[in-house]
Amino acid sequence: MIPLSRYPLERLLDLQQQKEQIRQLELALAERERQRRESSLAAMEMKLIEELAAPVHPELLEHRARFTVALHREICSKREHLQSQAEACHQARDLLLNAGMEKKKYEVHKESHQAEVRLREQRVTQASQDEAASQQFLRQQEVYVDED
Repeated sequence: MIPLSRYPLERLLDLQQQKEQIRQLELALAERERQRRESSLAAMEMKLIEELAAPVHPELLEHRARFTVALHREICSKREHLQSQAEACHQARDLLLNAGMEKKKYEVHKESHQAEVRLREQRVTQASQDEAASQQFLRQQEVYVDED
């Protein structure tokens, strides 16, 4: 039997698989950074809550007010950074999805190609079997003719 012919776009399929793996890594890194920023924000918010709940000496009230305002600004800034990181995660997810779809196209094409190759091989095999059967039949007919 003739071996299956190599898929002509195998290198492109490999490239698409590598691209998908890279996109998976990028998403994992973006998600890890988002989680880090989220933890940092939560810690800072907790610090602000603790600061506001703690008793303060009247002489330090003005310092505390400036500190809490600065902390609040930092929290707002961290929220903005967290939002931008969440958007980066969303974009990384979209890129991964697109890479997966591209890879799937090549996989489907490869399966189709292999099915066509198998069908051709079956036809060649069937044709050679038919030829062999035909030759055998003709030999048997010659034997019968010679016997008469």
